Amino acid sequence: MAIEARYMPMIDEGDNGYPKMMRVIYDEQGKVVAQSEAPLSEAKAADPSSIASYYDCLRDYFTSIASYVDLQTDVTPAMSRKMFEVFAFCSNYISQNPLDFSAGDN
Repeated sequence: MAIEARYMPMIDEGDNGYPKMMRVIYDEQGKVVAQSEAPLSEAKAADPSSIASYYDCLRDYFTSIASYVDLQTDVTPAMSRKMFEVFAFCSNYISQNPLDFSAGDN
């Protein structure tokens, strides 16, 4: 049984529109048999080209956040929730990709 794993970035509409890297497993007929979120480090090691597409999704995510913020005219609970969602996403990203201050900007 031959299987193939592909790494595909996507926007998860069910999870606040967060960009995610998905590991998608295909069988020998090309049918999807499983999928799950994959760490960026795994995707980078297995398929470095998938990272650029992930960052395209990330750009789109922040563009939509910027558009939402631009429409605001008052301090509201909805805006606070949106800012918390952005914080949660960024916090998760950093916890999966910790900063190494000794490495410089690479």
